[in-house]
Amino acid sequence: MYLMTCHVQSLLRRFSTSLAVAIIVSGSLMVSARAQSMELAEAEVFTVRGVTVDVTAETAAEARRLALRNGQIEALDRMLRRLTRRADHGALPKADADTAAFLVQGFEVANEKTSSVRYLAELTVRFKYAEVGNLLRQTGLPFAETASKPLLVLPVLKIGDGLVLWGAYNRWRTAWAALPVRRGLVPMIVPFGDLTDIADIDASQAMLGDAEALSAIAARYDAGSVLVALAMLSVREDGLLVLDVAASRPVEPEHAPILLTFTAASAEEVDELIQIAASETAAGVEDAWLDSHLLRFDQSQSMALAVPVGSLGEWVSVQRKLQAIATISRVDLRVLRRDAAEIVIDYFGDEAQLVAALAQRDLELESALPHITIYASPTFSSPEQPASVADPVRVLRVRDR
Repeated sequence: MYLMTCHVQSLLRRFSTSLAVAIIVSGSLMVSARAQSMELAEAEVFTVRGVTVDVTAETAAEARRLALRNGQIEALDRMLRRLTRRADHGALPKADADTAAFLVQGFEVANEKTSSVRYLAELTVRFKYAEVGNLLRQTGLPFAETASKPLLVLPVLKIGDGLVLWGAYNRWRTAWAALPVRRGLVPMIVPFGDLTDIADIDASQAMLGDAEALSAIAARYDAGSVLVALAMLSVREDGLLVLDVAASRPVEPEHAPILLTFTAASAEEVDELIQIAASETAAGVEDAWLDSHLLRFDQSQSMALAVPVGSLGEWVSVQRKLQAIATISRVDLRVLRRDAAEIVIDYFGDEAQLVAALAQRDLELESALPHITIYASPTFSSPEQPASVADPVRVLRVRDR
């Protein structure tokens, strides 16, 4: 055991950097994390950003036309992969120009550069969510549309008996920060690693699932949850490097942990090993989210809800949140009072999926209230003749954050 520990410590020294480089890396992580935070605030499920195009043709106009066509095709392919499991990607319909043109709602062009025969740019493409859903339903492939709140990732590295969270020596955190900004259904943020982060939580608190410390750092990054990703580097007796990963959400035990193992033949492959492990772990988080939020169109049901509101503006805000949830196919307002809206919703899947989708919009279902009556037609005053409903009414509240 002593020999193995010394070997691992020797490996750590081999891929550690000088103090000057460490400061540069730390600064880069901070800039990267801040960029992630700003971009994630704008993230939309049916918007694909950062599609780079570079086309050469006989004329600049032809190069631009081909570039925009190719960029929309690539964006559609990314969109379809975002909403489906990796195991199903091989069965996805091939994106083509006609399909992309039909599904695109609009696009933006940035960083344009042109010559007499060449066109370069970066595209942001927005798709029609209903039409994308129809396309995927026609394929028969399961897919999800419910986006998670941003997930804050705390990468903890264990080498020998030591745990590292902050600082440039944690190449595990460096690998996470180097990942492309994830604009899928689970936006992920890597903390800056500045003095405020260090004051909020350390490696031991993260591993113990200290609820107060986890809540503090999550609140500062406006994250909905925290993923503690532990990577354990060791060397087998035959010299094979082993990186074991255990990623879990300490305050959300309903999420099963992700357990992965990666190996490399030599110390020269350590950086690549860690980078692959970070990428695969992030993909595993997205796969787990997809599996639990796949739309089930074979199940459709209704639910009567009473939504406490204090003004028309509050109801409009709740209505927009409900209409943005993919599992809800219809929101029927029956009556709007001064203190509550009474509605009936139609939704796909089971109640557990509905509850999870509502939670991502800060909405929470409470117990049934059989004494509340849903009225027959929408009105802003109390109707004289109520129409009864068979099911008891649930209360839907906006969750305090």
